[in-house]
Amino acid sequence: MRQFYQCLVIGLALALSAAASLPVASAAPAVGTVTGSVYTHGSERGMKIASAPDASAGGISWDLAAPKNKFHDKEADVWLIGKDFTYDELSSKEIDDWYRFGKIPANAPVYHTMTDKKTGKYEFHGIPEGTYFLVILDSYGRDAAQNLTELDDKQQLRQKLPNWESFELFNVGPRSCLVQMVTVKRDETVTVKPGAI
Repeated sequence: MRQFYQCLVIGLALALSAAASLPVASAAPAVGTVTGSVYTHGSERGMKIASAPDASAGGISWDLAAPKNKFHDKEADVWLIGKDFTYDELSSKEIDDWYRFGKIPANAPVYHTMTDKKTGKYEFHGIPEGTYFLVILDSYGRDAAQNLTELDDKQQLRQKLPNWESFELFNVGPRSCLVQMVTVKRDETVTVKPGAI
């Protein structure tokens, strides 16, 4: 009987050590991807506001007269700014460093990229699940082309960010500022249709 218990203890110890040596399966982080394009004015796929007298107000048409395969001479700035974060809790130095120098505050759900100069495309990878303001700052954009949903999203961002005037001064400047809501889900790619900016 004693030998039986010794065998049982040894067997249990071996089983536990074998289990401990197995790699632990870790849950994949809940992240997704956001992609899109900004077709700037003067590119073959750029959009322009219809300005002919018989055109309806705010109508959009393809810029068919633009040269084919013309490269963008200025990239657009693209930001993803988390909707559910409390930005008022950031220090004034963190806000100032972000707005003036592009230094994103630690642990803030803020991501930045530029469009590809040749294609106008942008991509964000490894973005945690959640709702974000997608902010496109474009030198060739036209704020007048934004629809009511985009204008409402921009108003929500304006209320969310502290010291909006500084954000406009140091980031937006003379460029257009298109804001759209984007929801990121685990292992999904959100492709944002190009806005008419």
